[in-house]
Amino acid sequence: MKSITYFLILMILLFSCDKESIEPEEITENIEESSLTVKSNIITIDNSSISSEDVWRAFYNVSGVFPYVSDGIQHMFYPGASNWVAGFSDSQTKNDIPPMPSQILRKVDGRWEFFKTDLDAYFWGARNFEINGNYIAIGDGNEIGPDGPTWSGGEQTDNNWNGDLYFGEIVGGGNINWTVVNSVEDRIWTHGTTIGDINGDGLLDLGGAPNAGKNTLKLYTQESDGTFTNSEELLQLVDDQPFTLDFADLDNDGIDEIITADYGGGDPSQDPLLNNIRVYKLSSNSGKFEIKFKSSSSTAFYNVGLGATSILAEDFDKDGIKDIAVAREAPEGNSFEIWKGTSEGNYIPHYSSPVWTENELQFREFRIFDVNDDGFLDIVLRPFHYGSLYRNNSNCWWNVKECNGIKLNTIIQINNGDGFFNSYDKEELVLDSLDVDNIHPYMENGTLHFLGTFPYNVDYQLHTYDIKVKILN
Repeated sequence: MKSITYFLILMILLFSCDKESIEPEEITENIEESSLTVKSNIITIDNSSISSEDVWRAFYNVSGVFPYVSDGIQHMFYPGASNWVAGFSDSQTKNDIPPMPSQILRKVDGRWEFFKTDLDAYFWGARNFEINGNYIAIGDGNEIGPDGPTWSGGEQTDNNWNGDLYFGEIVGGGNINWTVVNSVEDRIWTHGTTIGDINGDGLLDLGGAPNAGKNTLKLYTQESDGTFTNSEELLQLVDDQPFTLDFADLDNDGIDEIITADYGGGDPSQDPLLNNIRVYKLSSNSGKFEIKFKSSSSTAFYNVGLGATSILAEDFDKDGIKDIAVAREAPEGNSFEIWKGTSEGNYIPHYSSPVWTENELQFREFRIFDVNDDGFLDIVLRPFHYGSLYRNNSNCWWNVKECNGIKLNTIIQINNGDGFFNSYDKEELVLDSLDVDNIHPYMENGTLHFLGTFPYNVDYQLHTYDIKVKILN
């Protein structure tokens, strides 16, 4: 039987305002064989280039937040997020809502502190991201609509804004150099985003999948001078309506395949085009990507249509063949599944989590780590704000202060070593009375952490919770 030691550290650093530092409050509890330590502090955000409401929006964002390391220092990037609800109010239109600059925190001497506002990366609402070494792909995927304005550097440039796809390079000093890979005429909402080498030239290329119902895929190949070329002609879609995608070298030939998954929804038994998984391979004859695999049954695990929101390829059973992991959502519930890769290049239904209802657990993205150092890859879910399996009060909805803290059991999915998973349920891992809005997983020195955040108030203040989870075999 495994035991866990949990250390929850909430660290605060007042960064720039004329306020006195707040000493940490320490609470210690014993939960069976585990110890829970809570330390509380506040970060004061530099408000020179962003309003208090914009601070709240950025750190309230559930999607697109990613960790990265620069100069050996852990950072967390929060894409700018607009209040899209305002775009549908009686008093405002979509043209009233600009994208927001991004925010970055960093961890110094065990404490999270404010690093900077990133004025080179503006978003309405990022979704998926992917990191490849020191390089990042992330796109704007908020569903505000196609008739909003175009904003660049905080200035409106036209009235037909659809979103940009960013290529980022992590450089020294914690900074990220950003390149917008698409042209102004080529903007589109990119819910799924990925990075890899799809033509075998050693340079990283980007891909973006638009919102549901689009029979297209955005592909950008990198040139030797660091610029990007729209190369979507490399893949001519017919029935595929991808909502998410991944680049991965599935056959070890040095060239990444393109893996897509449809959102679809509805009843896939009535429409065979819904919710399929496909693998496309670059043909040496045609010079274009051709279909190599299509899932034979989009209802392999369910009798309802659960649309794909994230897809990643990894080897979960250590047989030397990559498998495909997919997160899905629908009003009926949320789940993730594993399709096992075979030596013939096919993928067969292997494992599905329970279908959790929206009131139990709602998520769109997941991260893959070896959280218990057993050599097998585990899955950590990134939940929404509410849910009985994540919150101590399942009826808290958006009011975080009514949630009465969080539970970590279900969002930590342990690989049994064969590509089958179980929620970590050795103890009821309850963190009581913590005002946590969102938690974002990262690994540090082989140990799983979550950075929890909650906008403390509108006076540029932010609660930060560093939850250190040590799983012992």
